[in-house]
Amino acid sequence: MTVDRSLARSGQSAVLRRVIGTGEAQTFADVTLRTFIRDFAPADLPQGLPQGTSEVRISNTEISAAAWPGPPRTGDRLIANGRTRVVEACETRRKGEAIAMHVLQVVGG
Repeated sequence: MTVDRSLARSGQSAVLRRVIGTGEAQTFADVTLRTFIRDFAPADLPQGLPQGTSEVRISNTEISAAAWPGPPRTGDRLIANGRTRVVEACETRRKGEAIAMHVLQVVGG
């Protein structure tokens, strides 16, 4: 898939984490994947987005292969470059019937 080749070539490694449960019963579902992270400069932020917002592109291939409970959703965490960001929104893109990639808006870190 073109997305996978592009991320393999110019992406970076990250962990997508879903927190499951609360309190002492809390566990994590993690998947390691390749990402392309675009940090917005304050002047380049689309209107209405808070400072610290980044756009992250990920393939669905690694999510599917790991049987991770996808697609990504609000509240999931992305851990990359020593920073933890929170998923604020996810746009799933398809190629035909297949899920090709997800474009995330993440904040924090």
